[in-house]
Amino acid sequence: MSTNLKHPIPSRLLEDNLLDSKDYRILHGLCEGKTYKEIAEYAGVSEKVVNDRIRFMEESKVLLRRSSPLIDLMRVWNHVYLAQVKVALSSPVRIAGVSAPPAWDVIIDKFKECVGPERFNSLVRFAFVPFGTEYDLVLLVTAQSLDEYSKFFADLQKSANIERVWGTEAVPLAGMQFNPVGIPDPKEVETSIKELLNSKLVRSLQG
Repeated sequence: MSTNLKHPIPSRLLEDNLLDSKDYRILHGLCEGKTYKEIAEYAGVSEKVVNDRIRFMEESKVLLRRSSPLIDLMRVWNHVYLAQVKVALSSPVRIAGVSAPPAWDVIIDKFKECVGPERFNSLVRFAFVPFGTEYDLVLLVTAQSLDEYSKFFADLQKSANIERVWGTEAVPLAGMQFNPVGIPDPKEVETSIKELLNSKLVRSLQG
């Protein structure tokens, strides 16, 4: 969704209508290690509402875990790779059961079948579809050796109809730490919502 807002709203608010500004305050409070009582005061809601919204965000897969150790994967794994994958979808080679345009979750399931779910999940941390490139998927892969990484994709290519893989190893910068936790500033979200409501009101009056 395109807007001319000075403070764009996170797309999930607009497209899925799952979260509101109070949810962002709840998530922000969780990230800072606040107690439920402190989060309730920060979000301006009751502790019951905090618990209910957390449960909803867990069910919606917005919140994956309420609490978990935060580990720098760049330090515990010898190698971290971004692997760009081109899947052989064009005729005559096709993956059985996959239609065009392909359902990417189905392709990931096919990958897991090829090398085994346990092996796939032990190496692949995340997968996403890139835009603006000829490659179809990007996999975030961790491995303890180049040989482990190379053999994984060699086995995958034999049986999963992968056309090619372009891998890039991520090397951490000195003084930097991997930080997977972060959400938009709740105050920015609240400002954005007000701007959006005002712009809609102005357009309705002009129309």
